[in-house]
This record gives sequence, C-alpha cells and structure tokens, in this order.
Amino acid sequence: MNREEYKNNDNQPVDFFVGHEVERTPAYGHFTLFVVDEPDIENIARRIAQYQDKEITHIYMGANQSFHPSTYEEFDENWIAPIIHFLTLGYWVTLDFDHSMVNLIQESPLCRYMQFVPMISVKFPDIRHLGYNATLKLDDVDFRFSNNGVWCHSLHELQSNEAFTSWAEYNDDEIISETKTKE
Repeated sequence: MNREEYKNNDNQPVDFFVGHEVERTPAYGHFTLFVVDEPDIENIARRIAQYQDKEITHIYMGANQSFHPSTYEEFDENWIAPIIHFLTLGYWVTLDFDHSMVNLIQESPLCRYMQFVPMISVKFPDIRHLGYNATLKLDDVDFRFSNNGVWCHSLHELQSNEAFTSWAEYNDDEIISETKTKE
C-alpha cells in the first residue's frame, strides 16, 4: 500500500479508512474500519456510526504498520481495553503487529477471544530472490522450550494464489475525513 495516498485534504496522514478486508484472514470480505495509531473507543464508535448503512463488522487496528508500543504497560493502557471493548460487542478485531511482538500479544488476554485475529507481520523484502528452496521455520526459543517441535514451510508453497493479495486490491479503501456527515 502506498501510504502517501492515505492523506486527507490537508495532506495529513489519516487516522481511519473503510473498505472490505482483502487480506486472506478469517475476516476476509468483511466491511472494515481500519484504525491507524492508538485506538480510542469513542472515536472508533463515532466512525462506525457514520457507516451504519454498510454495517462495519470488522475493525483492523494497527493499520499502516502503526502498532508499536514500547512497553507492555503502554500496550495495556492504550490498546487492550479498546480491542476487548469491540470484541465484546461482537466485532471481529484484527491487530496487525510485527513478529517481534508475539510475546507481547501472548501475554495479553486478547488471544482468548474467538473473533480476535492476530496478524503477525513478517517482512520479507525481495522474497523472490531467496529462491525456490527457501524455507520458513516456525521455531521455539530453545530446544523443547514450549512447543512440541518445529514447523517448516516452503516459502514457494506459502506464496500460493489462494493466499496472495495484490497491492491493487487495496485501492477501494475510502478515507474517512473529520467532516464526513451521515448521509
């Protein structure tokens, strides 16, 4: 996604946009409110109310790679309560986070909710240059530490058409401006 396109009329980065979830997750196809930066319950509820006619069923938090708390306390204070609030209201909620933050998410109560989608982002620039035999290993922190073993997946097989989302599929998102009124 070209994040430069996600600016308002004053050329400032946007906090919210809506569209159908195009990434192949359990929330695929849901009409989604995308939330950039720290979530605020009242502000999110106000945005959802703007789109009652389209019925938002999914909230994607940490959009545009904006989830980056520096401590568990910051995560707990600014992210967990809003996510749980919307999960308990029946929304699907995705949190997009870098793989380096897996332990942070595991320590939270979020994974207990069936409609919570932890979106673990692993960056692979120029993935095609790794070659056909590249393998992704889902490992543990040490031998026999917490998992029953390891899982190895061919990167070639993981790059199937069924799992692929082209950059072009992100083009239909609608930026929510501060002045949008209910139609």
